[in-house]
Amino acid sequence: MSGVTAKSLLVAMGLYCSLCATSAMAVEVQQNQLYEGGTLIESGSLGLSFKIPDGWQGAWPAGSELFVLESQALKANIFVYIDQSGEQALMQQMAQPVPLDASVILYPKSAPQKRNGRLTADYSIGNMPNMEGRISAVTGKGSTSVALIAVADQSTAAQVWKVAETVASSVKFSAPKPLAQGGGDGGWSTYMRGRHIVRYYSGSGYHEEEHIWLCSNGEFYRSGNSGGYGGGASGATGTQGAGKWEAQGSLNAQGMLILQYGPGYSMHGSTPGFDWSESGPGGERVTFTLALANNKLYLDGTQWLRDGNNRCQ
Repeated sequence: MSGVTAKSLLVAMGLYCSLCATSAMAVEVQQNQLYEGGTLIESGSLGLSFKIPDGWQGAWPAGSELFVLESQALKANIFVYIDQSGEQALMQQMAQPVPLDASVILYPKSAPQKRNGRLTADYSIGNMPNMEGRISAVTGKGSTSVALIAVADQSTAAQVWKVAETVASSVKFSAPKPLAQGGGDGGWSTYMRGRHIVRYYSGSGYHEEEHIWLCSNGEFYRSGNSGGYGGGASGATGTQGAGKWEAQGSLNAQGMLILQYGPGYSMHGSTPGFDWSESGPGGERVTFTLALANNKLYLDGTQWLRDGNNRCQ
């Protein structure tokens, strides 16, 4: 299967066929754990559960918002996404392009429809004409929804859609359980440690992409690029820097992310017939306001996605 596969994600993380859960009872979901088909996955804090279909396997990669289901036989993925913004807000999200990562973006073919109590929409996959996508979402009595983002080759899509419907039928909602109070500060510093966060923007011929890696040793790396076109011309720029980071505050309130740059920064860019670059002394101090809302991460009011960190831990 070309493009993203759960197998490639799990192999890259060293999870593939390493730790396997049995299917006898419901298990509280944990990051970096591989679960086999038939396992009943539960999240007590969210008050929901679902069953991994037979012949499939799944895992919740560290730093990701998605629980990944994969079938080697069908060469397909189903990504389980939890949304707490309510059915109407979810419908609006489903009507827009849905990025799974920088290279895999689902583009809606039509407006979402509600069938048998579920929201459903079909998608094409950018740069992958042989692939198709479908999102099926079920909402509980409150505002919590489980969205099943299925991605498959056209030859197996119909089978995969049926599997996604089976998973949707297995979803059960219950009263959320309060989080246990553990040791440590449990604040923003712990939450952000080891993360790779990324922001995308595109519109009117212009695009931006920005990455921040927050290493457990207190170092950070930051890179970004942007570009656009207009008037028959195009251009692009890129930036990069590194230094020390810290995060302050409690998770149940807004926090602060502080990036203290080390010496030196660099920028580079290009326009038709002209390339340029510049550098500076560095030492800048940059701060962001941190917030969590509906399980989404915001920096200064802008949503950032949580991606796997293959650069540092």
